[in-house]
Amino acid sequence: MQLILIITIVVLSSGCVLTYNKTRDQQWSLWKDTHKKNYSTAEESVRRAVWENNTEMIEEHNLQADLGIYTYWLGMNQYGDLTVNEFVQKYTGLIGNMETKYNQVRQVFVSNSTVSLPDSVDWRNQNVVEAVKDQGGCGACWAFSAVGSIESAYAIKTGTLVSLSEQQLVDCSGGQRNYGCGGGTMDHAFVYVITASGIETESSYPYTAVDQTCVFNPTETTVQVCDFVDIASGDEVALQQAVATIGPISVAIDAGRSSFQFYQSGVYNEPTCLQRIFELDHAVLLIGYGTDGNHDYWLVKNSWSTDWGDQGYMKMTRNQNNQCGIATAASYPIICSTNTQPVQQMTSDAFYMISNMWLVIGIYCFVKTCYDL
Repeated sequence: MQLILIITIVVLSSGCVLTYNKTRDQQWSLWKDTHKKNYSTAEESVRRAVWENNTEMIEEHNLQADLGIYTYWLGMNQYGDLTVNEFVQKYTGLIGNMETKYNQVRQVFVSNSTVSLPDSVDWRNQNVVEAVKDQGGCGACWAFSAVGSIESAYAIKTGTLVSLSEQQLVDCSGGQRNYGCGGGTMDHAFVYVITASGIETESSYPYTAVDQTCVFNPTETTVQVCDFVDIASGDEVALQQAVATIGPISVAIDAGRSSFQFYQSGVYNEPTCLQRIFELDHAVLLIGYGTDGNHDYWLVKNSWSTDWGDQGYMKMTRNQNNQCGIATAASYPIICSTNTQPVQQMTSDAFYMISNMWLVIGIYCFVKTCYDL
């Protein structure tokens, strides 16, 4: 009963009305059957009200999109009974305000004005992008984004596309300040894979969408990551060059809009999107770019199953001042070559410890020299 009260408060605070339209009864029943939704009597009235408000919002938006006011269309999906706040809390998971503890100077990919690029890129055409996956109700988007870029980088390097384990990152990268289903970052995921000397396949360490005890088996590793590269923050030109010449890129975005929750097709253009690192809440895989009519777009792969968006993919506005922060925190892994050892990532504590050690040694040598004199 307490849970229903909380849900009701959330619904009312989001502007939803608890009364509902009887003419939508059949539509509501069909939606519940399609998505296997079951509620208690008390909860159903709340969820019905949320669903109706979302349905009306979608219909109104699409009418305006048909008139050319918007460049994208929305569609009812499996998240129709959630307010946008509930949705973001449960189905994103990027911790955008997390400060990195890795102070080693990183290689940064910057734009080069002399580089000639194709008008469009879609890495799916090269068979180096794994099928769309589903993170479920676990805030592990960061793991899916990181794994996606590792899968593609390995496929580009070796010609072999293999599905790798997100669950390993969820369970085992806590030492790198990731928090499993509670959130994390792609750079910290890369650091973990480097430190662990590899990542297992999806089949050997399958995804469960819940936090578990780490059962990583080093003998089952398939891919090793030696390092990773950050893209110059906020630079869409650098990001375009990276995805065109390197491969799919892990990116962070602001997905905290109902328009994102119900995106279905077209070029997503949301001027209210945020772009500073601490404002970003979701992670996806950038797999290309192009132009649809007069609208430049980024092509991204999400991790909410093929029931969301355009079969699990989305076109996001490109060259509009880094809309939704897509170029704010982008990076890609470097796959190890044969006999190449991973670059050990040094933490700030270790860095100062080593620096202090050399300082002590220097003082000792100076004092000893003076004493000998």
